[in-house]
Amino acid sequence: MLSRIAESLFWIGRYIERTENMARYADVQYYTSLDIPMPNRRQLVMESILSMYYCEKEYYERYRSLSEKSLFYFTALDENNPKSMLSAVTSARENARSIRESVSLELWENVNKFYHSVKTYSPENFRKQGIHELTKHSIEYCSMLQGFIDNSLPHGLTWSFLKIGIHLERSCQICRMFMTKLEDMEKLREAGMGEVIERLMLRTLLQSNSALDLSRRTYKWMLDMENVLDIMVLHQDFPRSLAFNLLQLRHHLFLLAGTNSPRRGTVEFEAGKISSYCRYLSVEEMQQTHLFDFFYDLLQQIHDIGTMLEQTYFEH
Repeated sequence: MLSRIAESLFWIGRYIERTENMARYADVQYYTSLDIPMPNRRQLVMESILSMYYCEKEYYERYRSLSEKSLFYFTALDENNPKSMLSAVTSARENARSIRESVSLELWENVNKFYHSVKTYSPENFRKQGIHELTKHSIEYCSMLQGFIDNSLPHGLTWSFLKIGIHLERSCQICRMFMTKLEDMEKLREAGMGEVIERLMLRTLLQSNSALDLSRRTYKWMLDMENVLDIMVLHQDFPRSLAFNLLQLRHHLFLLAGTNSPRRGTVEFEAGKISSYCRYLSVEEMQQTHLFDFFYDLLQQIHDIGTMLEQTYFEH
């Protein structure tokens, strides 16, 4: 497979996954703001969204202050913001268009439809209805696209490069969500808010990853950081946990390399190392360090795998 095609497949997977995570986080955060019993709750939520999208600098270069209308438009539909949902969808579509002969007709057509549905989304309707309709539409479309990836392509190299993009991006987003929520909880502590509000923050983290029901089934109504870490980091079989996604990343990189015994220093070796680390980690070990630093360090390791992947397969 040409490196250009492999790279486009990888980024299609990443941009689809990134769009879905952005939509999930913004949607849950918006409705959470209605439940926080503090006067500046909307400010906290808007700052959290900017932090999660990693676009504080870009936003304040355009706007003097935070407002819901400007924030949601900037992070969702502003084509001049390279970190907006529209920009991610546009990038997914451009990568798919450049390799139309390498993906299934169903996948290309639906990526294209998704792009046009977001591109032509009425700013007037957006301002009237808020962000919920767009985020709901985006989450549903991204789930459908992942279905086409799994069910309309042979499970060979093309599929593996798409899945590598998906699982690497999801791993990054899980780390970023934890880092953002930990920052939110620190702000709440400084404002003198109690454990009830912290539990609300943990609930939003679970909801953003469709993990709240699993948490209730596993731990009943007992919601604390230990249980959230157990599900979102260590759970071996939950599709939105770190352990699961790092294991899948390892699996597909091993398939590309054609080996189960990778050489030290290769991208598949590093993926296997970080996957094994999370697989045999315990909640107690995580809590022995500052949790923000734990997720920051893990995110850097995942980024390093992305860099090694580019050097191994995409340099052309």
